[in-house]
Amino acid sequence: MARKRRGRGEGGVYQRDDGMWVGSVSLGFGEDGKRRRRILYGKTKGEVLEKLERFRQDVRQGLGTSTARLTLGEFLDYWLESDVKPNRAPGTVKCYGDTIRLHIRPHIGRVQLSQLQADHVTGLYATLCRTGVPARTRQLVHAVLHRAVKRAVAWKRASWNPVSTVERPKVPRKDMTAVTAEQARALLKAAAGHRLEALFTVDVATGLRQGEVFALRWQDVDLARAQLHVRHSLEELKGKLRLKEPKSAKSRRTVELSALAVNALTEHRKRMLAEGHCAPDRPVFCDCDGGFLRKSNFTRDVYAPIRTAAGLTGLGFHQWRHMHATLLVEAGTDPRVIQERLGHADVGTTLRFYVHPRQETHRKAADAFDTAFRSAESG
Repeated sequence: MARKRRGRGEGGVYQRDDGMWVGSVSLGFGEDGKRRRRILYGKTKGEVLEKLERFRQDVRQGLGTSTARLTLGEFLDYWLESDVKPNRAPGTVKCYGDTIRLHIRPHIGRVQLSQLQADHVTGLYATLCRTGVPARTRQLVHAVLHRAVKRAVAWKRASWNPVSTVERPKVPRKDMTAVTAEQARALLKAAAGHRLEALFTVDVATGLRQGEVFALRWQDVDLARAQLHVRHSLEELKGKLRLKEPKSAKSRRTVELSALAVNALTEHRKRMLAEGHCAPDRPVFCDCDGGFLRKSNFTRDVYAPIRTAAGLTGLGFHQWRHMHATLLVEAGTDPRVIQERLGHADVGTTLRFYVHPRQETHRKAADAFDTAFRSAESG
């Protein structure tokens, strides 16, 4: 039986005597000088043409191999370059890249994407656990792998996402110590007189994230209206500091300032004017040269000594954000107001992770029940 004539632009596509359709595409010449070709098969001409076109797209996009032989590692590299880098912050790109390089590629990177199974994923998690990789890192591995393979399915380079059938690694929940107003007062007392004492007051009084506090510039502060505007967050990447967009759309917000915070900022402004570091586009809380603060330097040289002087060894800077939320709840503030003040995407996050009622509050709840119950009984 003669081969059927191929159409224009179809390359080497023909039908064999047994009815199977065959397509071939040139890969150029190898190091040995011989021509290299890729042969693809299908039950119909259309199926072969589709495979050929997909292969050509892979080659154009730098994958360099057909979808059938594409390894997970090759796809992850391509996904990072083509999808993550253009759409994510540099810090996220670095985090994903490190996760792939250190924890995914060495273990299952050579598995063909089309052959990836749930067993590969569960085996990966077991290996990471056995070798002492922290649970939080294993959760990140799961998130990166799931997101990447989901994209592979959308791009029709994988038929399904086996990662979605594997349970996400669990992280033991640590009870967050409820920081008290008394401890906050001890912190502010220990910070009194320091050139950055206002930073501690503003953080305690607003609940801003550390990166948001560090990113504040004088143009973001309106003392006349007792407001500050959270427009950026400061991040450090490969030793370089940069302002980036806040964590989410809700994180870009206006925060009302208490009298405590306004007074602290007013005095701080006088100090910065004396130092010559008070231009509108310069950081509110700066180093001695007027530049943005580095988290590592701040923690070592400023926060740790002040925390120790206050007798609060072990308390992380982020816990003052939790304290702010807890005090507002105990004061009867609407949770939705607290959510917006903290810049959370939803109120559930605020109540689940940022509110830590103290035992005295639980005692008040029990007493309140007794009072209400007796009132109902007498009525």
